[in-house]
Amino acid sequence: MTREKDILREVMRFAIDHGYEKDHSNQVTSLSMLLFDLTMPLHGLDKKIRVLLESAALLHDIGRTGSGDRHHKEARDIIMRREELPFTDGERKIVALVARYHRQTLPESDHAIYSELPGEAREIVDKLSAILRIADGLDRGHDNSVWGITCDILKDEVIFHILADGLSEVDRDGALWKSDLFEKVFKRKVVVEWF
Repeated sequence: MTREKDILREVMRFAIDHGYEKDHSNQVTSLSMLLFDLTMPLHGLDKKIRVLLESAALLHDIGRTGSGDRHHKEARDIIMRREELPFTDGERKIVALVARYHRQTLPESDHAIYSELPGEAREIVDKLSAILRIADGLDRGHDNSVWGITCDILKDEVIFHILADGLSEVDRDGALWKSDLFEKVFKRKVVVEWF
């Protein structure tokens, strides 16, 4: 069994033990993986990094069992405290921060943990968080209506074509609202078209 599969098996066990919201987390994880693959020409990250995004997506809402308004920070803290998760120290920090940045403020150089990372790791956090934010926005209504995505990567914009069971303005607006980091990191405007 590959290291990636071992990691995901342990992360899934951890997510279940922490009462993760199965339908939403699995949907956001699927969308994150699809977005990662579609935008590979932009981010240039490999499958070892892909598993970190998959882990963060599965765990992004585990903090909801505690404080709802701070669940993104609570998720970060839970991930950072649990040494049984199968990550190196650097990987743990990346996963924790990507989960933390799935909502609200964008990464800042003075933020806890993020400020400790070397430049390459910060870049990974930025790229993965940008993807997770859009994926989470596409299931803002927690209705799992999106079943596919295609995209066009152009010089000045990325157009995401969303295939879904009906138009969800909540999900479309959520994806656009949360595209701020993607636009900043990849220097392209995000367009979301619903089909």
